[in-house]
Amino acid sequence: MDWSESVAVDGCVDVWIAGGGTFVDGVRDWQSLHGLDEATAHRISIELMSHTAGLFRSMFPNWPLLVDIQQLHSLDALTTPSVVFDCRKWAINNPALESSWETTSDSIALQLATGVSASHLFLLKSKTPSSDQLTDAIVENLLDTNFFTVRNTSTQLKVLITNLRQSNEAFELNWCSN
Repeated sequence: MDWSESVAVDGCVDVWIAGGGTFVDGVRDWQSLHGLDEATAHRISIELMSHTAGLFRSMFPNWPLLVDIQQLHSLDALTTPSVVFDCRKWAINNPALESSWETTSDSIALQLATGVSASHLFLLKSKTPSSDQLTDAIVENLLDTNFFTVRNTSTQLKVLITNLRQSNEAFELNWCSN
């Protein structure tokens, strides 16, 4: 089974945002070696996410590559079940996103999901969280430290993590302790 299908929600358009990966790790290295300021490093990292969106889309050439958040509001799940969203323009111009390493593609995806009233946010990771608590995933560095603060408390958004190295299953995280 294709893992992209295993995390899909029936009747919904799946919007995929690619993180910066090793490209952004290179920016972190450059910053530590050469003293690049954090806001510039963050902007460059978001620009690199545009390239990873293109790379990700190459795996799914039939999926449209969208660059404007307004395009997401007019999609029909029957005709366009999956799209790749290049978040560069939207994220760079979004004052709600802090320009620091505490805001990664996780918080960017959360802000976007909240902005388009999504019901689910799937985050693709290389490991599984140790518990179902969102705060534990932040402590374990699976999610960035701003992830919890970006959340709009009026949303009923479900956050799920899929460990691509181990399973096709999505692991739901709880916003508050039991």
